[in-house]
Parts: sequence; C-alpha cells; structure tokens
Amino acid sequence: PDLVAALGLALDAALADKAIQAVVLTTAHRDFCAGAFDDLPPPGPSPDSPLAAPLAARLAALCSMIEAAPKPVACALTGRVASGGLALALAADTCIAAPGTVFLSPEFRLSRLPAGGAAVRLGWVLGAEAALSLIQGRPLGAEEALAAGLVSRLAADPVDAALALATQPRSPRLRPGLAD
Repeated sequence: PDLVAALGLALDAALADKAIQAVVLTTAHRDFCAGAFDDLPPPGPSPDSPLAAPLAARLAALCSMIEAAPKPVACALTGRVASGGLALALAADTCIAAPGTVFLSPEFRLSRLPAGGAAVRLGWVLGAEAALSLIQGRPLGAEEALAAGLVSRLAADPVDAALALATQPRSPRLRPGLAD
C-alpha cells in the first residue's frame, strides 16, 4: 500500500511539473514487480483483509491516472513483471523490456482477477485467447510479449530506450484485442 501511494504522489508531481516532458517507470531492483510484498500472502492481501479493497482501488486509480496522463508514460521492464506491476505496464503508453523479462499473472491460481484493470487491458492488448492463457498462469517471455504487442521493443538497457521513446510524439492508443 505504501508503494502504491508513493507512486501516486510521485506521478501527480511529475504530471504537474511543466519542466517534465515524459515519465518513465522502472525499478532499482532486478524485477520490475515480482508480485506482493513480503508481509502479505502472494499476490497481495487476501480478499477479506481490510487492506484489500483500499489497495485495489488505489492501484486501479493509479492505472487510470497513467492511462489518462497528459504526458507520455513509458515503462522500462526487467525481470518479473507480475500482479500490480503488470497492471501499471499495461496502463502505460509504451513498454520496453530487457531480454529475459517474464510477464506473470499469478492471481488466477488464488481465484482472483488481476488487479488494476489488468484483465481488461490484457484483452485489449493481447486478445482474449492470449490474455486468458496469461491470466491462467502461463508466463509470457519477452520475445512473446514483443510479438504480441505487449512491449514495443526489447533493449539491453530498457531505461535508456524508454527515455528515448517517451520523448517521441505519442500515437493514439488502439484497443485491437478482444476480436477473438
């Protein structure tokens, strides 16, 4: 919950700052988001936890803020991209992944839907069949994610590539998925 709140505040500040032209979300660690934090069962608080509903609402609001941002928002992805991190990546304008990046959605095995509107955004990006496969637990590798349109490109240094791409003119968001 603290990370989602801090990210929301940082994004608010970046979007309000006229000197900032684009935002790149990344990590200082190996994984962009490996899933839940250590003190909660994976992937996040149980549905009956008092933390669950507020955390889910904050994450959904953060994803909506990213998607509606007046400035380009890019994600530089490494390692595992799971749960809330997958939701954030799906809400961004573009994603650059390092080779070896793996996309996961572990919620289904616990009878939960992915957080932050990720299930719907996955359908928009991947189409129903591929989205259901990922939601049901099949990991998606970086090459597959590139071929499916989940990431814009692969780069050894995804932060530099995302910074370069984030400052390019934005193209309109397409929602080609769910035709299947």
